[in-house]
Amino acid sequence: MAVRDELPPLIITFLVVDIIAVGLRVWIRTYLKRSFWYDDWALCFSLVGFILLSTLAFVCLAYGFGATEMLPGYNAILASKYFLIVQLVYMITLYTSKLSVGLVLYRIAETQKVVRKWLLGSMILLTVWTAITVLTVALQCRPLAAAWGEGTGTCVSGETISDTGYSFSSMDIATSWFYALLPIYLLKGVQLSTKMKVSVIILLGLGVLSNIATLIRLKFLIDIRYVSSASSRELVQLYLGSFIYSVTEIGLTIFTASLAALRPLLSFLRSKSIYYGSTGKSTLPSNSKTWPAIELRDVGPADHIHRSPGSDTGSQVNIIPDNGQIVKHTSIQVKYSEMV
Repeated sequence: MAVRDELPPLIITFLVVDIIAVGLRVWIRTYLKRSFWYDDWALCFSLVGFILLSTLAFVCLAYGFGATEMLPGYNAILASKYFLIVQLVYMITLYTSKLSVGLVLYRIAETQKVVRKWLLGSMILLTVWTAITVLTVALQCRPLAAAWGEGTGTCVSGETISDTGYSFSSMDIATSWFYALLPIYLLKGVQLSTKMKVSVIILLGLGVLSNIATLIRLKFLIDIRYVSSASSRELVQLYLGSFIYSVTEIGLTIFTASLAALRPLLSFLRSKSIYYGSTGKSTLPSNSKTWPAIELRDVGPADHIHRSPGSDTGSQVNIIPDNGQIVKHTSIQVKYSEMV
């Protein structure tokens, strides 16, 4: 299977998984927890960026990027143009996804000021680095159209673009491993249940897997720079190979950041299961509260109206009691059920 043929199923898979995961996270944060914060906004922007990235990637493939032969409808210039735009969107989307992870950890480390300073410094550094990288790639040629072979212009050297890519990847790897391993430090000495330990291990495993994808992508970038004898077609295949791991990294990062907030959903579903049971009816005991009964005496002054202890029998009328008066006992019973 050609490299370009591996991209569509990979992109579609991560799109479906991430849309579901982020959708559940947004529902949990707005409905169950009612605490939609900056990390949630960053993750939503990441998902929008990933959707845009995927759309542009499909357009790029539709114009024949990476194809072994030119078919009707293919346009090499437009394919190169959209692939450059894809790279810019990729860097911005990767930044927002990493930022969302950093903000999640920042909120978790609420009582640890030193850790919060580390996280704040890493996010500021990541922001500056991403801005420099995006501007370098976006302004590599004057006019920019010369970058995809449309017209002539002045462009920076290929080594400069490669070095920029290396620096961005290095920063990406450093922050990724920092964010992936920081929870181990945060949870040091904390007593966790077996289920919680399993959840943490899964999250850390996904974070490490995302970082491995970053390392593999870096290897492709190195190959692109030092394989000077490769033809243009071979270089395109290397670019596509690196892009596969770019999609994998972003997809896993968004999914991992969303998964960290899904624990309340499991608790919510368990509580609903206990509440409704297998028949769909409530299995929780109803709490009832009986208000004191009020005796209304027809004979005697108004100050004879008094409260008596509540009765379990409800309303009743006693005709001609011992004192010869007619007394009506009314018991008000209010039943309610606890809602989960």
